[in-house]
Amino acid sequence: MSADDRLGLLYDLTSTIAAEGLEIYISKAATVMDQVADTFYLKDEERKKITDPERLARLQRSLLEAAARETPSG
Repeated sequence: MSADDRLGLLYDLTSTIAAEGLEIYISKAATVMDQVADTFYLKDEERKKITDPERLARLQRSLLEAAARETPSG
């Protein structure tokens, strides 16, 4: 997944991950021109790798929605 960089993008992504009850144990971020590439290594509530296909699909949908949000005005 890639997204245009914008104010609040990282916050929206990490908030979405937290709302799913997941923990970020490694994070890597890079910005090239107006594109951002953030890589998150996640663990579940039991500190294990997420392997459930339904949970992964739900997380992907949530992250895509968060990435598509526009910067709040003001």
